[in-house]
Amino acid sequence: MNNGALSTLLPLKLRLVIEGEPKAIQSVRFARRGKFTTKYQPEENTVWKAYIRHAAVTQLPAGWELMDGGVALSVLFVFYPPKAILNNKRKHAILSAGGELYKITKPDLSDNLKKGLNDALSGVVWSDDSRICHELSAKKVYGMRPRIEIEVFEVPSEVCG
Repeated sequence: MNNGALSTLLPLKLRLVIEGEPKAIQSVRFARRGKFTTKYQPEENTVWKAYIRHAAVTQLPAGWELMDGGVALSVLFVFYPPKAILNNKRKHAILSAGGELYKITKPDLSDNLKKGLNDALSGVVWSDDSRICHELSAKKVYGMRPRIEIEVFEVPSEVCG
């Protein structure tokens, strides 16, 4: 991942690769129980977040301590391409050579993809996702190997309020 000049100023703390097709997290659902309304997470949300947590824990260095200061992130979501792209010779050649094509269809990048990832890594990589104060880059692309790549940088305490 190329994060530009700013990433060279921030110390890289961790690099994670979560193998598999990225999944969007659906919104919290509400259900009526008699006179009361309760909210709940759909089961596929909790299963996906647990998968991310497990994959992250297996990649953490020995003695990892939760980041409790400012956190900056670079995230790459790689989706397997649909048949229409694979049937296009030019686009298929780009992907076969290890290249990427931007994904401009759902799920949306900001709400559904990043929110679930940030929530899942809370309590594993950082103490709370509110610690994320800077996003260096975030992309969603097609590639032949579906995955999520996360680079976690430590923001110096001198520039955190």
